[in-house]
Amino acid sequence: TTNNLFYNQNFQNNFNQNMNVNTNQINSFSEPPIKVKLVNLDDTSYLNSDLYLLGNIKAFKDYFLNSNNAKDITANIKNKPLSFVTHRLFLHFYNNKGEKEYKPDSYMEVLAALNIVYKSRKRRNPNELLSFILDNLHSELNITTGNYNINNNNNNNLYDKYSVIQNGVNNFANSNNSLISRLFNWFEIKELQCQQCSRSIYNFYTFNTSKV
Repeated sequence: TTNNLFYNQNFQNNFNQNMNVNTNQINSFSEPPIKVKLVNLDDTSYLNSDLYLLGNIKAFKDYFLNSNNAKDITANIKNKPLSFVTHRLFLHFYNNKGEKEYKPDSYMEVLAALNIVYKSRKRRNPNELLSFILDNLHSELNITTGNYNINNNNNNNLYDKYSVIQNGVNNFANSNNSLISRLFNWFEIKELQCQQCSRSIYNFYTFNTSKV
């Protein structure tokens, strides 16, 4: 038999500490709220809704407005084009200069360069675009190299749930570390129980909103 054992709050807090995540920031909207009006580029309200959403996540916004992060992104525009336009967008959102409107044409140009489907400024699925943005930001900001296997059970004591959890968290933190993975990844513990002896083994799996 198989049971999915989702992390309780203590486990989730431990995971957040390992990944350097401030839960209060994740669960709170930015203050002050965004007051800049994004202008539609033809039928691109789907883009604007995603940008408003991301701009109102405090930890996400704070990362791109952090001076050290901004300096690194600006110095590596060629390799981090979407990060750069995200940084520039948030400067317009929070510049406190009374700006009322902003046209995100440079953001759309970068999206079009990354995927030809966005060259046509027609209505698209906002959920697909959000995943596309997060996937590409993860690729640009990932501080590690190499592929990450979501099943982190190698060399673990599979009969010890806590050992599986700790190894999974440590492997994830060391192998797939970016702003996106820290904010948007979650995980589950899967229990497989023998019907004859009732002994259980455990597996650690990650899942996320952006397929990173």
